[in-house]
Amino acid sequence: MDVQAILEQVINLIGTASPQVAFILFALCAIGEFGFSIPFLLETVWILCGYQVSRGLLSPFSLVFLISGTIAGREAGSIILYHLSRYGSMPLIRFYHRRFEEKMADKEAVPEKIARGLAHLSPFTVAIGRLMWLRIPLTLTLGAQRRLGTLTVAVLLAALAWDGAYIILGATVGTTVMAKPVNMVLYSVAGLSLLYGVTFAIRRIKKFVAAKRRENQT
Repeated sequence: MDVQAILEQVINLIGTASPQVAFILFALCAIGEFGFSIPFLLETVWILCGYQVSRGLLSPFSLVFLISGTIAGREAGSIILYHLSRYGSMPLIRFYHRRFEEKMADKEAVPEKIARGLAHLSPFTVAIGRLMWLRIPLTLTLGAQRRLGTLTVAVLLAALAWDGAYIILGATVGTTVMAKPVNMVLYSVAGLSLLYGVTFAIRRIKKFVAAKRRENQT
């Protein structure tokens, strides 16, 4: 299997910004609202799109078209999950009690100041919570509170912030580094792997240190 040839085909397909590509991104984002996603895929796509725009390989209009597809997918998935929670799906309710309360009690995962803000949900606090991996529990909470408007605005804000950050990163790299698109994909995956690995290690270290402090205090 020629990996480079496959990557080149994928890059060319993204560069066309066709309805098929937008639909694939729509489906991936909709499914992602339920916690199923392919690691690094969307991040790499946006870094590559930002790179292609900066190099003149992808038009700004095409980029907006792709962004619209992902936002629509996130909105669709979150609204479906919202209505499932509204009608009292027991598996979702059990998931809420098991996961959300556990995450909110973890001060290493959710700083106290952020946790206080999440006690009074607004589109901005929900958007911040979504960026902190609290997407599903917050959707279920807003479903229980019947606040669909807050959810839809928060999804939009979080999507623009998350996608925009990677697009800007790709565009910045594209204007400073002379690299082939295929190499950009490899650099992106390597960089994201390193970033997530360091983040995970820092969290584990912080939890270990916090546990040791609690043991010393007892």
